[in-house]
Amino acid sequence: MNIKIIILAFLVLQINCYLNPLLQEMLNPKETKSNSSLGLLVLALPRSSASTNTDATLQIQGQLKTTTSQTLANPTLTIASISSAHRVTVSTSVTGNGSGKFLLKLRKGVITINVFNSTGTNLGSFILTIGDGNAISQTTANGANFLVTGLVAYGIDEVVTLTEDTVSTYTIGGMVNTPCFVTDCNLGGQFTITNSVNSDSLVVVAGASPQDGKFTLPTSVVSGTSYNLTVTANTSNYTCSVAANGSGTVASSNVTDVSVTCTMN
Repeated sequence: MNIKIIILAFLVLQINCYLNPLLQEMLNPKETKSNSSLGLLVLALPRSSASTNTDATLQIQGQLKTTTSQTLANPTLTIASISSAHRVTVSTSVTGNGSGKFLLKLRKGVITINVFNSTGTNLGSFILTIGDGNAISQTTANGANFLVTGLVAYGIDEVVTLTEDTVSTYTIGGMVNTPCFVTDCNLGGQFTITNSVNSDSLVVVAGASPQDGKFTLPTSVVSGTSYNLTVTANTSNYTCSVAANGSGTVASSNVTDVSVTCTMN
């Protein structure tokens, strides 16, 4: 009898050991492992085109000048606003070269650009409108102290070099309108004439070759430069002074009409 009980208990124990893991699996299923391929699938999905749209697609070259068409050297151009978040520049600020030439990398759209001179003074703004076929137009804001010229569109991969313009310079001079000084009636006279704007000066000697009374200051200046000439020193033999056209602004030619009058002492 005891043997039967022992055998029966043993069989019950074996069946329980066999069935219990199955019941546990059914009642408490194990968590499935995360599918790593899902992440790969997400990465493989097409990305939004917004990031692509922030890339520049063309380059715009232009030149800034003063309102009198003079060189606006080393201007800074800063993007103020853009018509769409998807139409942006590669950089928000660029500096032009010594001839005022600049290169902006942009997309099609309407872009407002602020302009500053080399000392940081705000000169105003202008609006670039870039349409299909890279057609460009620009509008300068009211009160702006600059001109925008020479706008040209280039492909984004083209190499564009900002060249420096050849700058023309001009001399400032005139004539002594006293014949006796020209031939040096009083022997050994001279005077010094000085441009107070840039401290350029010249000693004019009476009777000196070519004895035609003409004089020219040594320093040449660019168009648009102001000048103010005065006689700053005289010898005892003559008293000289600027009689006419001693001040003004250099245009696109040499100044030759400054008149100096001398009297003998």
